[in-house]
Amino acid sequence: MAATFAALVSALVDEPERSCVAQAVAEAEATQALRTLDDDEKKALEKRISALLGTPAAQQGHAWHAAGSVAAAYVAQQGWDAVEANGGEWVHRALALCEQALLQMQGGSEKARDALLPFLGVVVREAMGAEASAHPEYYRVVVAPNVPKLASALVELAAEPNAELLALLYASFVRNATTYRPHVAKLHALCMRILFAPHAEPGGTPPPEALAAAAARLFSALHLTGAVSEGTAHGKVLQTQLWAAPATEMLDAAFAALGSLTPSRAPAPCAALGWSKTTPDYVVGIPWSCARLFCLAGDDAHLGVLMHYLATPTPRPVPVPIGRVVLLAASMIRVRSDDAAPRDQLRAEAAALPQVRRAGLRLLGEVVAQFQEACWPYLYDEHSVLDDVCTAAERAAGDRERLIALRTLSLLLTSGMLPDASLPGAALPLDPASGRVQRTARLAIDACSTFLLPQASEPAAKRARVFESDAVLASTRAAQDAVLGQSNLAWQLARAGVCLFQAVFRTLACSATPGSRDLARTGALVVLGLAEATVDGRVLDVARADTLALCLASITAVAELVLANGGALVAYILLRIRALFVRGAASPVALVRAACESALARTLPLLRPRAPPVFDSVDSAALEGSDVDVVPLPKPGYDASKRGVAALYEAHRLDNPDMDVEAPAPAAAPAPVAAPAAKVVPPSAPAPAASIPLDTPDSDSDSDAMPELDAGGSDDE
Repeated sequence: MAATFAALVSALVDEPERSCVAQAVAEAEATQALRTLDDDEKKALEKRISALLGTPAAQQGHAWHAAGSVAAAYVAQQGWDAVEANGGEWVHRALALCEQALLQMQGGSEKARDALLPFLGVVVREAMGAEASAHPEYYRVVVAPNVPKLASALVELAAEPNAELLALLYASFVRNATTYRPHVAKLHALCMRILFAPHAEPGGTPPPEALAAAAARLFSALHLTGAVSEGTAHGKVLQTQLWAAPATEMLDAAFAALGSLTPSRAPAPCAALGWSKTTPDYVVGIPWSCARLFCLAGDDAHLGVLMHYLATPTPRPVPVPIGRVVLLAASMIRVRSDDAAPRDQLRAEAAALPQVRRAGLRLLGEVVAQFQEACWPYLYDEHSVLDDVCTAAERAAGDRERLIALRTLSLLLTSGMLPDASLPGAALPLDPASGRVQRTARLAIDACSTFLLPQASEPAAKRARVFESDAVLASTRAAQDAVLGQSNLAWQLARAGVCLFQAVFRTLACSATPGSRDLARTGALVVLGLAEATVDGRVLDVARADTLALCLASITAVAELVLANGGALVAYILLRIRALFVRGAASPVALVRAACESALARTLPLLRPRAPPVFDSVDSAALEGSDVDVVPLPKPGYDASKRGVAALYEAHRLDNPDMDVEAPAPAAAPAPVAAPAAKVVPPSAPAPAASIPLDTPDSDSDSDAMPELDAGGSDDE
């Protein structure tokens, strides 16, 4: 490895004009090479990094990227010592290179700026990062004089948007917010131009996801330039006010875009964020309003600017408008058209409304996952949002909308981590006696049963044709193979149903109503049927991720159902559950085998008989074969009067009659008390041979005997 690094340095020294320096660095694996450097090689690397930044090739931006990568690896290996030794030189060199990059940007070339970004990352995050404030002398000499210069350079370089540069600007901004006060107007205009300017006119192109996320994070940090509290304001605007103003403006624009989607119900209101009112032509206005709404609330492809803004952490508490965000999501889920509008307009609205409902479901899930219990008061209003989600799942315009609705319900009702995501559930409390629990359980069971019996939900064919080959194929094909023809969306829908039933089963089992008990039993059977259908080796296709995910989710759900209620609800399927886990423990798929073994270990106390053992609570068979635990019994000829060593010698003598060693003298013991003489009782006379009793004379004891019944007597007697 040291030889590899030496070859890298020699290549940089001999050919400084090469344009493939970055490729040479990548091929030499400089990051791994730095781990085995000696002192001479480290000094050579320091000198070469400084010299490389001043070569003619560096003036064209070819070697900046390579030098930044090597410097980052060097700092990662050496730590703060490398930064303290070279930080001042790197900062001055970065400022000089920023001036050169700005000159080239004025000429219309951005290659130099893009090549400079790795080296700027080392300077911003390491040389002038958070650790620099822990070293007062270094901060006074290197950081404090150069922070305003670097801030001006970064703002000038960010005139042309770049996601990586905006990330560096955000990292520098949150640490030196007061330094950026003269530039906050430029940064605000830059963020507005990146995020909202493409949707000011119809047909605009939205920014890439990475650029939009970086701009939204920077946009959410601009409030740090305000006053911290009213006591230190002195005529300045507070940070909470600066943060709340853009959030309110974005929510107003989102509600305006949502109203413009359905002009059949109400006229389109005025939009915020500098957006003009949409055109009354619904052919152009509806797609335009959709683009604006998806920019703020998000869609199937990306996260909205509103959630990027709300999810960015702030150093101090800010007033998050959770109620309005939940109301926006609920309004998007409830959106409907007016039947009195022209047919062409209704057709244009109907084409856009399913996408809007899916976006509303996703927005609701993101808000609940981000703010958790803070959303509970807004989910139990007059028009329950949970009922709206159930309605969206029941009246979904396609399996994709139904899938998102079921996942949102799982997020709302799951306690703990979600089975299919690394997100905590909201654990929304529900009344077991309410109809929402049964409604939710019915949705989950329908999703699973539709997967197992797809023919029952499909419309009948117009013309049924029967061939002999179909009958032969049906007679030779296993029943589990019917699920092989399902699409990936159907597998995902069944998995969402399993997760939803697992989340609602505990609440469902708490109710004693007949409907809840029937749904609990039916759902347990359906989930068990899914697990049995997917554990089979012929059905389980490891190449399909959805197939394996459904199998693992169903196995986990079956185990959770047994642990949640091991009583009469699932007692009748315990034998099938044990057979399923035993069969899955021998599966050729490692993940399925591990899941079944874990589930079997967790449910083993419930699968065993619950009656206590007849004799004892331990395994006495293991004690019977042990010589240590055998209790010695006295043998014939054993003298019980002996004690101590003499008693042991007596027992050993009886076991070994040929022993010649004399017995030790017994210790003095009190004389035993003589037992009383036993009285010899003579044997009694034998009984007479005949068993017929003899006639004896009457005595007084005969009056106490039972009187004989007279069969011929009357009832009066």
